[in-house]
Amino acid sequence: MKKLKLIGVFTAVLICLSTLGACQKGESTLLSGASDTEALSYSEYKSDEFRSVNAALNSFQAKLTRSVYENFNDGDNFVISPVSVFMALSLAAESAADNSRNEILNAFNLDYGSLIGSFGYLYRSLLKTYDTGKITVGNSVWLQKGLPVKDSGLNSLSQKMFADVYSADFKGDNKAANLAVRNFVKDKTEDLIDVDFQLSTETLFTLINTLYLSDSWNDNGKDLKYAPGEYSFKNANGSTTATRLLQSNYVNGQIYDGGDFYSYYSATSAGFKLKFILPKEGFGISDVLTAENIAEVNAVTDYKGIDEANGIEYMTRVLFPAFKGEFNDDLRGVLQNDFGIKGIFDPLNADFTTLLDAPRGSNYVYKVQHVAKLDVNAEGVEGAAATVIADKNTSVAPIYQTIYKDLVIGSAFGFVLTDSYNTVLFSGVINAV
Repeated sequence: MKKLKLIGVFTAVLICLSTLGACQKGESTLLSGASDTEALSYSEYKSDEFRSVNAALNSFQAKLTRSVYENFNDGDNFVISPVSVFMALSLAAESAADNSRNEILNAFNLDYGSLIGSFGYLYRSLLKTYDTGKITVGNSVWLQKGLPVKDSGLNSLSQKMFADVYSADFKGDNKAANLAVRNFVKDKTEDLIDVDFQLSTETLFTLINTLYLSDSWNDNGKDLKYAPGEYSFKNANGSTTATRLLQSNYVNGQIYDGGDFYSYYSATSAGFKLKFILPKEGFGISDVLTAENIAEVNAVTDYKGIDEANGIEYMTRVLFPAFKGEFNDDLRGVLQNDFGIKGIFDPLNADFTTLLDAPRGSNYVYKVQHVAKLDVNAEGVEGAAATVIADKNTSVAPIYQTIYKDLVIGSAFGFVLTDSYNTVLFSGVINAV
């Protein structure tokens, strides 16, 4: 059975550089392991804690996706990993204090107690093994060898945020330390992310989050078939491309009508959903890819496949092109201007005193580099993402008539990729094929 790989990999590296003035595998030391935990149970999935953090995440991701589109759209396809950015910023919030922390919490629309009380639910929802695949997540903290840190802050990251703690000598043997981080991320992402993060000799600490998932298409693991003939796909710039379209499997439900767009999904065995956002005739992707529409699409869980009054059962599938998307840029401006996260970027007032035994203003974030790739084809979906936050110093059944419908993705579109809990793992825009 072939595997459909939905591989989301994220690395958030918070590089703290003081503003005060190498072997083949690299060198690092595991100082302490993260607190033991287990997959989220069904009853916990129904809990207020999980619903709260998932709602915050999905609101954040909708705005983030729109912001990235507005700030970086140049006609190319792009993909980001919102859940990873959210988790990375959560680690940063736990490491920070006062305004530096509060601005991140405000961006999430959560208070500190709610974030800490619910973060574990989100983290554990991303730990599960299926017959057809798995999803795993991991956090880690990397400290400059000998760096004075507060045990209370480090313990909180380990116990509340499930982070392993490592040390490496970024200052004394920078090449070996960077190689250790590079190989660590490569190992955790099953060789999908192989990046030299070029962490400075002034690195004080680094926060890393990785996410991996894989699954098969919901048809005994077989490849999706192509629809007969070619379709003329209208790219965002007005040009057209003759292309073949993949046929997803029919599932119970009707195409969702969002007013100026249509939406439906293709599902995997374990319940991952690739939800499409297709502009209606007369509208473009820039018109329909709003934060409100993205959140609306993700909130749809009942596609109303049964019309009891008229005795109709609807079955729908999506015909869509194979596509690729990627992103590699600095999110600092987006976080500052669209989310109001500014304190951690301020050289004079950035406050990481919850973790560091150093005064406020001793370090600051100078970049938030996010790298992501997604490849969707007949075999499945494969993707990876990396973000670098660089910080200086559901009786007798009635009989229904069955109606089959197709949603043909024939022009530039947006999408969100969610897990069985409706958590957005990837999102993006395909401007051209």
